[in-house]
Amino acid sequence: TISTRIFKIEVLPENVKPTLNQFIKALYQARIQYTYQVVQNPIINVPLTSPETQDLELHSHQTKNTNNSDKTYRTSIYFSVYHVVKGILTRTRLGELMEQVQDYSLELQSNFSANFHHTKIALLSGNDLINAIRSLICELDIEINPGEDKYLKTKSKFLQIFPKTLPFLFTIGLTSLFLILLNVPAVFIISIALILGFFIITLWDRDLMYRMSRSRFNHLKGLNLVDPFKHFRFFSVNNCLFILIDEHLLLAKKMFNLGFANHPSLVYSGKFFRALISHKIPFVYTLNSIPIYDELFSKECTKYLNMDTKKSLEGIFFITLDGPNTRNVKYPKEEFYNWLDKRSGLWKINLTLSTNSYKFSNRFEMGDFKELEKKVDRNSKVLRKSFENNFSRFKLMSLNKKLLISGFLSECFKNNEFRLGGTHLNYHYFQGKKLIELAEVANEFKKGIETRIAAEFNTPMHLNNFISIGHTINTEFLEEEVPLGFTSKQLKHLLITNGAHYHREHAMMKVVSELVKLDIPSLIFDYSGNWSKLIHYFENSPFHNNFLHFKLG
Repeated sequence: TISTRIFKIEVLPENVKPTLNQFIKALYQARIQYTYQVVQNPIINVPLTSPETQDLELHSHQTKNTNNSDKTYRTSIYFSVYHVVKGILTRTRLGELMEQVQDYSLELQSNFSANFHHTKIALLSGNDLINAIRSLICELDIEINPGEDKYLKTKSKFLQIFPKTLPFLFTIGLTSLFLILLNVPAVFIISIALILGFFIITLWDRDLMYRMSRSRFNHLKGLNLVDPFKHFRFFSVNNCLFILIDEHLLLAKKMFNLGFANHPSLVYSGKFFRALISHKIPFVYTLNSIPIYDELFSKECTKYLNMDTKKSLEGIFFITLDGPNTRNVKYPKEEFYNWLDKRSGLWKINLTLSTNSYKFSNRFEMGDFKELEKKVDRNSKVLRKSFENNFSRFKLMSLNKKLLISGFLSECFKNNEFRLGGTHLNYHYFQGKKLIELAEVANEFKKGIETRIAAEFNTPMHLNNFISIGHTINTEFLEEEVPLGFTSKQLKHLLITNGAHYHREHAMMKVVSELVKLDIPSLIFDYSGNWSKLIHYFENSPFHNNFLHFKLG
C-alpha cells in the first residue's frame, strides 16, 4: 500500500532562481524519496453534453484543436513524496502510513520554503489531486453521490475471486494427498497446507490481498475509495498506448525511459524544454529520485566507481587486502558522510518522458487509431531528438508492451513501488550535484504558470487588532500570514479614501460587520440602498435581531 502527497507550484517568481543544491542536499539528509514532474498539455475539457447537441459540440472541439498553433497550453509542476507498507492493511499500518507521509510532506514543504524563494506551492486534494494523478490532457471531475460516503462502490464478490483460487486449491489438495499417501501425521499435513496456502496467496494472488486490504477501507471513517480512471479504457498496441476517455476522446501516448547516461556529460534542460514548448508538443517529464545510503551503496554503486574514486575512499569505505597497507582513517564513517555531503548525496533515479496526441469523435474506427499513431510518432521524434541534442551522452529507450504499462503507472502514481517484482524500468545513479541539472525548474515554465515579481519586504506579525478585516501577505511564500485590522483608537479616527465608490462602501461594510460581532453600535445613513446586504449577511445568526432599520420618506 502506497500513501502519496502531491504538491503543485501555483506561482513562480519572475526574477528569482531557487537554490536547488541545498534543496536536494536537505532532502538527502532527511532520507526522503521524492518525484519531480512537469506536465505540459493543451487546455481542453471533455464535453459532457446531451445527445442532441453532442455531435455539434464534438465537431467544435475537433475543429478547434486540429493545429498546434490554435491550441493554448498550461504547464503544471508537481513535487510528491510517498511511503510504502507491505502486507494486508491494518489500522496500525494505516496509521504508520499516514503519519510517515505527513512527516515527509512537512519536511518537503520546509525545504521548499527555504530554497524556492517567492514561490507558492499548494498541497493538492479533491479533484485537483485526481487530475494530477492522471497527468493527461483533460480534466474530468469525479462527482460524489450524495447518498454515499464514497466516490466509488466496490463490486468485489466471491464469484469473481473463486475462479482465480481454483489452481491454488488444486495445488494444496494435491500436495496434501501426496503427504497422506506417505503416511505423514495429520498435524504436519495441516501445517504444511496452511504455510503453502499463505505463501501462494502472498506471492501470486495479489487480487485477493487487494480485496482484503480494500475491505479495511470500507470500515474506516473519513476515507473514500476513488477510481481516478473510472471513465477510461486502455488499449496497448506495440509501443503505443491508446486511452478512450468518456467514450468520445481518444488519446494516443508514447513513452521513453532514460536508457543510457554516461559521464561526464553536458546537460541543457532549459533548452530542451524550450524546444518542446516552441513546437507546442504536449509532454510529461517525470523524475523519481531515491537517496542511496551505506547498504545500498555497497550493494549497487561500488561496481560503477572509477579507480580515482575508489582510491579516495580507501580506508573510508574500502580496505585493501593485498599490496600496500590501507591508509589509516580515524573516523571512517564520518569521512564517508563528508564525502557524500560534498556531492549533495547519491541518488538512484528513474527518468521517463511521454508525449501524446488526441481526437474527439462519437465513433472511432481503425483509421482514427492510425492517424493518432502518426501524430504521436511525429511528436515522439521531436521529443527524442530534442532530448538527445541537449543531454549529451544520454540516450532514451522507447517503452513497449509491459514496460509501457509500467512507465504509465510510474508517471501517474509518481513512484516506483506499485509492483512487488519491480517496474523493470532503467535506473541510474547520480550525484546530487548532477541531479540538479535534471531537476531544474526552467525559466520557460513561466509561460504556462502564473508569475509575479518578487517583493522584498517583511510584513509585521506583532499587530494589535481590535477588529480584523483581512490578513497580511507573506511576500516570501505568497500566503496569508496574520490577521490585519484596526485598534479601537484607530476606528475613532478612520477615514476611507481612494478606489471606486463600491470598493469604499464594501470596506465600510466589513468594518461595521466586525463591530456588530463585538456588540458595538453603529449609526448608518444608507443613501445608496446597498446596506440592506448587511442585514441579509447576519440572517439566521444570533446578531440578526440587533439591527434597527428605519425608512424616511
